[in-house]
Amino acid sequence: MRVRYSVLADASGSFGGLVASHNRAGQYIRTRVRPTNPSSPAQVQVRTIFANLATAWSTLTEAQREAWTTYALNVPVTGAFGEVQHLTGHQMFVRNNAARMQGGLDRVDDGPTTFAAVTLSHVFLTPNASPQTLDMFVQIGDPWTTELGGALLVYATRQSSPSVLYRKNPFRFVTAILGPFAPPAPRVFLPSAPFAMSSFPQNAIFTRFVAVSADGRLSHTDDRGPTLIVDV
Repeated sequence: MRVRYSVLADASGSFGGLVASHNRAGQYIRTRVRPTNPSSPAQVQVRTIFANLATAWSTLTEAQREAWTTYALNVPVTGAFGEVQHLTGHQMFVRNNAARMQGGLDRVDDGPTTFAAVTLSHVFLTPNASPQTLDMFVQIGDPWTTELGGALLVYATRQSSPSVLYRKNPFRFVTAILGPFAPPAPRVFLPSAPFAMSSFPQNAIFTRFVAVSADGRLSHTDDRGPTLIVDV
């Protein structure tokens, strides 16, 4: 059951048996539903990463923690409702390193000293049902493509009807495209889709791209979709 309340303009989170959330239609409250599979391998991996990073924060030097705090104060992030937020140094350390570690990259302990997001140019994507791949064309030139420790993280959802304009399915990590690109630089990548795809009857998926730099910074999050699945 879903009940909408206009008075809760910016509510988020759970209370009692209810969960406050939002979509493109606005704010809503629904009853809390326990996941049918709360311990899938992907969920366990993410929980383990967050637990390890929470412990790792206490092993950093005071100077390293201060550097992450300074970076967090200078680089605000966008919240779920589009509002500007300033994280704590601890939150920024966990957020940025969780993305890196999910992509198989090493943890960065020293806080970044460049106070800007990583550049992420447009990634051309075609969900291809025939080989079950996400066909991508990546432009060369962004810093992550030229440095060791840089990468492009790719995520995707399960397929849905193209009439679904707001993503409902959770994103699943697909792959990390690692830098640097050795000449002649590859531009086309064909990672396997994390879920089965069918082009009939005109299904679509949502995708997400995040670039990471060697010094621990992230790009903006490029959410894409719905993108029609084709047979090429």
